[in-house]
This record gives sequence, C-alpha cells and structure tokens, in this order.
Amino acid sequence: MKNTWFLFLCLLFSASLVAQVKIVGVQAVLATDRDGRGMIMSAKEIQGSPYVGENWYDGTVVYSNGLSAKSGQLNFDLYSNKPAFREGDAYFHFRDPVREIRYEAEFNGKPKTMIFRNEYPAVGNQDKTFYYRVEEDGPKFQLLQLLEKVVYQEMVTIAVYEKKFVQQDDWYLYDAAAGKLIKLPRSKKELAQAVSGLSPALGEYIKSKNPNPKDAESMAAMVKALNQ
Repeated sequence: MKNTWFLFLCLLFSASLVAQVKIVGVQAVLATDRDGRGMIMSAKEIQGSPYVGENWYDGTVVYSNGLSAKSGQLNFDLYSNKPAFREGDAYFHFRDPVREIRYEAEFNGKPKTMIFRNEYPAVGNQDKTFYYRVEEDGPKFQLLQLLEKVVYQEMVTIAVYEKKFVQQDDWYLYDAAAGKLIKLPRSKKELAQAVSGLSPALGEYIKSKNPNPKDAESMAAMVKALNQ
C-alpha cells in the first residue's frame, strides 16, 4: 500500500512539473536575421511574410531541458530561423531554449504535421542551434529540410526598389547511429559518394534502389524503409 501511494505521489509531482511550464517570449524584430544582421528600416516595406505560413496554429513546444507545453498560435520565422508564437497582434520568439515545435497545418496545399527541430550536428555554416523542418522522422534516419527566407531587392524603375521575402531550401539527411548530418547532393552519383562514411544499410539501399536525391518523396520513402 505504501508503494502504491509513493508511486501516485511521484506521478502527481511529475504531472505538476509539466503543467507549470510557462511560455515566455521576447518580442520578434522582423527586420533582422537570426544573428541580428541585415537591418531593414521597416519590415512593412518588404512584400510577403517571413513566416512559413499565413496562419498560426495550436501545437506543442519541447524545450531543450526536456519539458514540453501546449501552446496556441505557433508559427516558424524562416528569416530569423526561430520558432515563434503570437499573442494578439504581437509576435514573439521564445526566450527559453526550444528544441522543437510541432503543429498540424497545411503545407504545399496538403495537411501536414509541421515539426521544426534543432540540436543536430553542425554542418557547413550551420551549428547545432539551426532549426530544420522534419519531413520524415525516425529513430535511425531523418529527412530534414532547411527552409529559409531571404530579402531580395530589385529595381522596378529608376532609383525605385522593391524588397520581398523569397523562400529557398536545401535537403539534409541525419544518420543517428553515425551522429552525422549531410547535405543531400543533386545527383545520384554524388549521393553514393556522400553517404560513404555513414551507416552501411544506407549505402546498400542506395545501391539497390537507386533513389533520386532531387525527389523529396523518393528520399522520404528511403528514410521510412530504413527506419523499419
């Protein structure tokens, strides 16, 4: 009986820790990139939005310390590469380190579970703080998309310029066993070379199935098969 009561109290205490997570933000400055560079006089003068979508959704926030909380009005700032939330007409980035946000939304015209996650190995100019969109999740391999928006400026008439947000992306493959993250190349030949230092199962799949690295669906099918 004592053990039963002790277990009950532990579970109650654990649940209270989750319930007490407070979401705190710092107001988002939409005219800077993730390092505070690229100052623009006014974000209003830029056509388009820095966010992944126009709508904001209820979802879940997972902090770097492992605690999680439900949150309303989530989105992702592709210009700053930071998760964001909204309260009324104010936009915020999270003050406390966030490892992941997820919410159900429409992406490319289809229903999609949107997952943005960081703490992956550094690659190229991206350190562990960079967030990637998780296209195909799994315990062994993950297909990731680095989604970004940059400000493009063009001259429409003499001495008159227009600025607009332009989206760009790159695809990455994470090998959990090898602890490595690689940028996916554009050709099948380069793909075989890129995975030479990763898990043998990956190389065997590529050799037998010959997937197309330029096709996200082909890469997602590969990751799904390798996670089974």
